[in-house]
Amino acid sequence: MSAQIQNPQAVFGEAEKLNQAGHFKEAAAKYIKLTSNVAFAPFANYRLAGITNDSGDSLGAKELYYKAFSSKPDICKNILPPNHPNHSYIFQGKKDEILLEHCPLCGANGKAHWCYSLIEMGSTHVQKYNPVRVWMRCDGCNHLFAEEFPEWKLGKNLSADLKNIPKNAAGMPTKPALFSYYSKILSKLAQLAGGSEFLEVGFGGCECSLAAREMGFDVFGIEISGTNVVQALRYGLNAEIHDFVEFETNRKWDIIILGDVIEHVSDPIQAAEKIHELLKDDGVVWMSTPNFESAFSTVTGHADPMRREAGHKNYFSRASLLKLMARVNFVSVNYQISSHYNGSMEIVFVKEGHARSRNIKL
Repeated sequence: MSAQIQNPQAVFGEAEKLNQAGHFKEAAAKYIKLTSNVAFAPFANYRLAGITNDSGDSLGAKELYYKAFSSKPDICKNILPPNHPNHSYIFQGKKDEILLEHCPLCGANGKAHWCYSLIEMGSTHVQKYNPVRVWMRCDGCNHLFAEEFPEWKLGKNLSADLKNIPKNAAGMPTKPALFSYYSKILSKLAQLAGGSEFLEVGFGGCECSLAAREMGFDVFGIEISGTNVVQALRYGLNAEIHDFVEFETNRKWDIIILGDVIEHVSDPIQAAEKIHELLKDDGVVWMSTPNFESAFSTVTGHADPMRREAGHKNYFSRASLLKLMARVNFVSVNYQISSHYNGSMEIVFVKEGHARSRNIKL
């Protein structure tokens, strides 16, 4: 029988100070002692989960996180500040989610790489997911993908659903400060593209599409969010609601924009094939997505917020994104570190034949 801790509050306080100072081994020893105390065990297990993940045992971290949530479902009120969006979150049991064991790029088995408490993210939308995320790694593709993700099926008639959304519905906030940022990107893309027909997939707050229209492009956008589409229509943009990979049209575009979209799709290969299908032979694709090997992520490590982004199914490296696009004969002609999102990469792609015909340096 383990000895009773005389002053668990003091021991926990000491462990917290050691943990915050980066003395993880010493902190873990104190937290382990507290796991035999009913009142402090949930908090000790939660902290041990983070330390265990740091040590490279992501599955052990997952077990510890769920021990913490299961033994104290309202633990967030104690570990998150009162002004945090998930301060009042209560764990109501593990939701049924699809288990993703194989790399979506090559089909190989992945192995557990990182584990995080998603509920620490500063948005209530994470409550639609299980509170713990394990990132699986495919060494062959240098790619990460979510171990589990909800299976959400979209309605069969999205256009009909759109009619039920109020015309004054607020979509994603539009940030005018980004107009200049996108105008610089669009100016460079125009030099590579064969024309001005412009498609944005997942236009969000419409900043890029609005900038493109001002610059003279023939703008069309598709979105899965009905409120974003309603907002775009209020701005006078040509926009429709569609699931990108199921979008059917005979039209092709000179420029296709996918800003922070590819990380959300279940089947990146299908998405890449759709991009190839919709792009003219002399067209150009601009894509942005978080890079788990970015300079930013290297420096911030486990503090990188993208590791706790619940809505992402895929977490690309530069190598894995290039490999994905090469499958459908795209080549990269420019790589930039994003000035919009820390840790994101922005890559310009053209079809391989277009690169050769224009003598674009590969």
